[in-house]
Amino acid sequence: MESAINLVSDLFGLNERRAQLVYLEYFRDFSEQRIKDFYKFYVKVCNQNNIYGDVLFKISSAFEFAELEFKKRFEDKVEFINWLKKNYKGRLFFKINENDFTYEYYAYDGFGKAFKMEQACNEMLVSLNQFGEFCYKDGELIENCEFKEALIEYIFKNQHRIGKDLTLSYKPQISLNNSLGYEERYNEFKREQNKLCNENKDKFILIIKHALKNKI
Repeated sequence: MESAINLVSDLFGLNERRAQLVYLEYFRDFSEQRIKDFYKFYVKVCNQNNIYGDVLFKISSAFEFAELEFKKRFEDKVEFINWLKKNYKGRLFFKINENDFTYEYYAYDGFGKAFKMEQACNEMLVSLNQFGEFCYKDGELIENCEFKEALIEYIFKNQHRIGKDLTLSYKPQISLNNSLGYEERYNEFKREQNKLCNENKDKFILIIKHALKNKI
């Protein structure tokens, strides 16, 4: 324990008495390596969020951030959205692959009768605008509907994919001209193969005739 208290004292610039109090309050269950890891997180949080003041206040604030970063956002969707807005406002942050999830919605026929429909999602990139609203890649707002609810639910359950692989799959468009060009080349290939086949057939017939002639 004494070694860990000395580590807290050195990292946070505390005298022995205050270091002991901080250790007992926050770090009694931490290994020395975990204390070092937390200190790195503490410095990052304080710098990124402009947290100033007493060391005890900054440590307390860092623990609040840590609880949100590593615990609350995985347990509560509201906390998750708050975390998302703090970290990804004005940025792309998630890629949805085709058929990642399905969602249900109601459609109505000409007589006003409702039918429950199911739809699979398409590939897309999701962003937050400067106001923290969910948007498509081009900045168009994602409307409040069944799709948006299913989208947020899916992202909430797959937070490990946030910020990763933010590119859409490349699907080349085949023009009519290219298609015709391919067909022409294929037909030429078939004609060439038929020509070779006929030539081989003629050679085979000549060989047979020659063999029969020698037997007579």
